[in-house]
Amino acid sequence: MHPVRLVAAATIVCIGYALVSRSDAASFTITDLGAGSADAINQRGEVVGSAWIGHSLHATLRRGSNFIDLGPSDVQYSHAVAINDAGLVVGYLRGSPDWQPVIWSPGASFVLPVYGYATSVNGFGKVAGWYLTGPADRLEQHAFVYENGALSDLGSGYARGINDIGQVVGNDPSTNRAVMWDGGSVRDLGDLGGGSALASAINDRGQVVGFSWTASGDDHAFLWDAGSMTDLGTLAAGESRANAINNQGNIVGQLYDGETHAFLYSAGVIRRLDDLIPAGSGWLLADAYDINDLGQIVGSGTFGGETHGFLLTPVPEPAMLGLFGLAILATAKRQGRGQRS
Repeated sequence: MHPVRLVAAATIVCIGYALVSRSDAASFTITDLGAGSADAINQRGEVVGSAWIGHSLHATLRRGSNFIDLGPSDVQYSHAVAINDAGLVVGYLRGSPDWQPVIWSPGASFVLPVYGYATSVNGFGKVAGWYLTGPADRLEQHAFVYENGALSDLGSGYARGINDIGQVVGNDPSTNRAVMWDGGSVRDLGDLGGGSALASAINDRGQVVGFSWTASGDDHAFLWDAGSMTDLGTLAAGESRANAINNQGNIVGQLYDGETHAFLYSAGVIRRLDDLIPAGSGWLLADAYDINDLGQIVGSGTFGGETHGFLLTPVPEPAMLGLFGLAILATAKRQGRGQRS
């Protein structure tokens, strides 16, 4: 195996092991992203959300230690909710008189000429969201996909997630059902017994997460996979909602039991993220919005009495780090022999 590929594979193994195995120590380090929200993260660790800039709430991009106000400067309210690996950011801003979808590319922004919200973007730059359409006295909410300057209407619905295959998920307000738009067809994803459901996100394997009413009327997070919907449950009597899923099948979201708690669901186990960060950190993690394939998680919580965005980064197990190092050394040795022969 090429050494770069080995490093990447070993890194993912270490991270995956860390996510599911640590119970006696912190599984994540936590980075304070400041007052505001951290809504999405790409595979490069770039984070988007919003923050107060003077008296304006603006969409923001955090790239390492760099903080970028996405503006626009003449708008008081804007919010970024998704970013792909090419750095294309989507969200919405307060136009006149209503919210409008907006796309930020490096050095520029483009406001779609409709009223609504852009909610997700895939690796090929295809944007999903929803907008208002129809006569002024009978406006309807329709899902859309925007690509190469053209907006395609998907019909009644709120589109909330899109994967690299082009599958779009969300919900249909006319039926209160979770749906998938795929190749011109609309698929009802079912529910957990309460008749209503909402799909929040989809990964590149076609796995979908969201939440559904149960027969008792509570909201429970679900995982839909290959035609079957699984109740992810809660930690105690209460409710749960899933917000995002990565390509390894790790899921993040929010628990509610009178208070709100961010959670991670991995390898069949649901855990509060508060229990997976260093003790005495001063944080109360309220919601987790996104997780990338390296296991990094972003969300919002309370720190110092204020609502701040956070970034969690997995801490690999020491034993796995040792195996990782041995694998690299073994590969280097083999390469050295090959070069001498």
